[in-house]
Amino acid sequence: MALQQHGRGAEDEELSFLETGAGTSASLNVPVAQPVGPPMEPLEMGTGTTTPGAQGQRGGAAGASSIGGIVASSAQGVANMFKRASHPKIAVAHVAFKVAAFFLYLFAGLVADNFVVTFVVCVILLAFDFWTVKNVTGRLMVGLRWWNEIEEDGSSSWRFESVDNPDEVSTVDYRIFWYSMYINFILWAFFFFFALIKFSFDWLPLTGVAISLQTSNIYGYWQCSKDAKRRLQGAVQGAVTQGALSALSSGWIARAMGRTPSEQTAPLQGP
Repeated sequence: MALQQHGRGAEDEELSFLETGAGTSASLNVPVAQPVGPPMEPLEMGTGTTTPGAQGQRGGAAGASSIGGIVASSAQGVANMFKRASHPKIAVAHVAFKVAAFFLYLFAGLVADNFVVTFVVCVILLAFDFWTVKNVTGRLMVGLRWWNEIEEDGSSSWRFESVDNPDEVSTVDYRIFWYSMYINFILWAFFFFFALIKFSFDWLPLTGVAISLQTSNIYGYWQCSKDAKRRLQGAVQGAVTQGALSALSSGWIARAMGRTPSEQTAPLQGP
């Protein structure tokens, strides 16, 4: 049976009922009304609307970019400083053994699993650094050299050498030399106390060796620098004293001869 209805403003509907033997099933076919007017454009997300996840990713990327820029600028500044040094290769050698021993201590587990090998190699690097600073870099970069001698009676005496003209020492070399030694000493002192607090008795002797070697070089060059300043002041004072004595002696001689210094040095004029 089919039922058709026509009405004012009503949609055409068609109902069909299909009967089967065991039961009855019905299907409803309703035609979909087409929209009137132009089709609607799909909505698009604006560029100013972001999700919290996107904001976090952008913030992380910006932070990583800023950190990378800082590291790159710092590395470029350090490279330029070494280029301006009077002895660039010597300055690199002055820092190389320090950095190598430092990173080997920090990343020992990544370099070698054997503690004994790491310990021995680190001590060798520290010994190379001590010898290089004491005998090579100090003499060429800051014009200083120190050593210790044992006298016949068993007493020890310090010996110092310094450049005659301190103006020959480059300011860049001076800063690289002293700053690297001070920073290296502070870092190893921190590692020593950190190992002491953690009761890490395996690494404590290594940090102790590093501190003792750095302390020896710093103390030796500090005493050598003091001796150089003292000798420079003595030379300046000696020159001033000698000039004053020369002026006084010239005045005394002139007075003894009954003439003023200007009259003594004035040329003779003819009649």
